[in-house]
Amino acid sequence: MIALREKGLSYQAIGSVFGLSRARVHQLISGYSRLLNSIADNGWYEKIRQAIFERDGSICSKCGKPNNLLIHHIDGDDKNSNLTNLITLCNKCHLDLHRPNSNLGEEFMEGKEILKLRKKLGLTQKELAARLKVDAITVSRWERCEQRPSRQGLKQLDRLKRNNQATKL
Repeated sequence: MIALREKGLSYQAIGSVFGLSRARVHQLISGYSRLLNSIADNGWYEKIRQAIFERDGSICSKCGKPNNLLIHHIDGDDKNSNLTNLITLCNKCHLDLHRPNSNLGEEFMEGKEILKLRKKLGLTQKELAARLKVDAITVSRWERCEQRPSRQGLKQLDRLKRNNQATKL
């Protein structure tokens, strides 16, 4: 939302993208700006972050991996920074919590599967991105499990996968 606002989009336009009211977008963007300013002013966030990482052994509390770590608010309230409300998660597990894909069935693909499919098709990330009408960096993030494809992206990837299997028959 912040990036869209910085590009000059109105609160109304941003709200239509996310299905939110203009007022709610304004609240979110204003609150985020205030949070960033307060963090920058006193450095408390970095101190809490380091304390949580130390407590959790600098590994993801869910999968145990030490890469791409961040802090998650268990109750979902970003203002509740009580140490008992914070846990260390890797980016992938954090995405799992905030964007569950359990209802996607067969169309869900892990990053390694996307990479494997792209290689089977003999495409570069840029070429796959062009076919799917996304940025090449988006494909890269999918393959590194830093971001999950949207439902539309998953459907397109699934279609490519099925078409590739059909040509082998």
